[in-house]
Amino acid sequence: MSLRDINVIELPEEVTSVSSSKPDLEAKAQGRYVMVRVRTSPADLVVMAGRQAYVFELVASAESTQRITVEDDRADGAPGEDDPVKMAADYVDGLVELIRRAALEDLPRGCHSAPIDPEQYPRWMELEVVKGIESRCPRYRVMAYRLANKTSGTQTLRESEFFTGKELAIALNRHVIESGEEVRVLWIDLVPSPAAK
Repeated sequence: MSLRDINVIELPEEVTSVSSSKPDLEAKAQGRYVMVRVRTSPADLVVMAGRQAYVFELVASAESTQRITVEDDRADGAPGEDDPVKMAADYVDGLVELIRRAALEDLPRGCHSAPIDPEQYPRWMELEVVKGIESRCPRYRVMAYRLANKTSGTQTLRESEFFTGKELAIALNRHVIESGEEVRVLWIDLVPSPAAK
């Protein structure tokens, strides 16, 4: 944090309170923003925003004004909506539950779906991509493709053919695709960081 200028911290939800054990730390909340002036370093700052508490250790430097944006996956979901991964007793069970809900097209309200541009469709052997949907949840991304076998022969697929190292879970609704049949492919990975887009 700047020692000489006012710094700004942006929270994902409206700030309800700010406090510090340092009497000379000035902090003022306005909407989702906290304006902070650090006089001594290090200093603690506790911010309540929405239903979350954020604890900061502020270290002063000679830099100019700093702006910090806090991103919190917990704040994106709709209140009262269960996040299947967080609610599951086990990480793997949570991913399986998310795949199951994606297959039923019943993702949590915190997820936002959009069609994938056909120019971005990947190519899989003799199978043609008929439809692609990308769903972004607070932490995870679900990719859903419908592939059609438009050849006269039978095609086979395995989950391992889609594994690049980034996927957390992969599911197919069939492994043998006869001529004229379709297969649904679902996989989960982490939401890409803004720099990776």
